[in-house]
Amino acid sequence: VRFPERQNKVLETKWDSLQQQGTRSTTGTNKLEPLFENYINSLRSYLDGILGERGCLDSELRNMQDLVEDFKKKLREPGTLLLGSSLLLPPLLQNAKLQTAIAEAEQCGEMALKDANAKLQELQAALQQAKDDLTWLLRDYQELMNVKLALDVEIATYHKLLEGEECRWASTAISPPSLPQVTG
Repeated sequence: VRFPERQNKVLETKWDSLQQQGTRSTTGTNKLEPLFENYINSLRSYLDGILGERGCLDSELRNMQDLVEDFKKKLREPGTLLLGSSLLLPPLLQNAKLQTAIAEAEQCGEMALKDANAKLQELQAALQQAKDDLTWLLRDYQELMNVKLALDVEIATYHKLLEGEECRWASTAISPPSLPQVTG
């Protein structure tokens, strides 16, 4: 009787310990997921800002290219060569500076976009790893629950057997033993 009771106590202690460990690791993982999601969302909004800025710069570049084409057309017209070269030189220089600034901004935007994508990939990998760990812990927890249920059934069976044995002993102890008759 004492042996199954001791085993039951040991199993209960192990079970409590495993439940506490499972709770600690599960809550830790659940706290990480919103952090990753928030960081990913902030990177996405940063990326959206960069893409919006790039759209503006692309529009400005097209406007400048149209302006250059207009100047080229004017230079091709007769009589504007001498007058046009002196009048058009400052805007052409300004246009070249703008094109350089636009190219630099595009490069900066593309590098920021690549960096944001790399960070997003890292975070998604970390999030996937956390989900995998959580799945593994859940599977381990379910296995332990199955073992606990099997042990509970086994303990209940032993308990019933012991009760049956006690009842049998009690019924034989209550009935008086048959004594031999002595004649004398």
